[in-house]
Amino acid sequence: MRGRAAGGAAPFSTREGEVMESKYDYVVFDIETTGLHPESDQICEIAAIGVKDGLPQGLFSTLVAIEGSMPEAAGRVNGITDDMLKGAPAIGDALDAFLDFIGEDAVLAGHNIASFDIPFVQAAAAKSGRVFIYPYVIDTLEAARELWPDLPSRSMDSLRGILGIERMDAHRALADCYDELAVLNAELSVIMQSYARKMDYCRRVLLRIAGEIAEEIGE
Repeated sequence: MRGRAAGGAAPFSTREGEVMESKYDYVVFDIETTGLHPESDQICEIAAIGVKDGLPQGLFSTLVAIEGSMPEAAGRVNGITDDMLKGAPAIGDALDAFLDFIGEDAVLAGHNIASFDIPFVQAAAAKSGRVFIYPYVIDTLEAARELWPDLPSRSMDSLRGILGIERMDAHRALADCYDELAVLNAELSVIMQSYARKMDYCRRVLLRIAGEIAEEIGE
């Protein structure tokens, strides 16, 4: 299946004469885990916001059962307890529901997802006999490095403070998705403002050149 990573909902070619449009323009997603290592630690929560035309159009959130108990250090960060995970779906079932929510050929967005969330989901998918291949990624951490190179930190906590994002239930997956969407919107605003300034500069240069040409022709 072939696709293009572009602004707006990208059409994807399947068979000749058949065109499929992605479910959302992009999907902001976040996970909570029992540790930092995809091969040895586990996902304990997955959440996502499907965005269409700039607005949230779908929500997904599920806790995920883990093997063993929640490590104390991880529990202090994510606030998830063993009692909360009782009755939660196994990772395979949770991934099936997540994949059904985001749809095929989704553009995935989030903070540090290229280095953290996606490798975790890929590892969990492989262990449970599933495939997770989504090459179209918007990483707000990478964007922040490009847009604000002088910031001492580009962590979510730092960006919340700088951008005035009210911290609600930090380090729970769905709350983090909302914060990451706010960061992405702020980054898109900066990019659009920069683009508008460049376009205005180009317009003024073209008008000046056109004026000079007109003067030469009139001589």
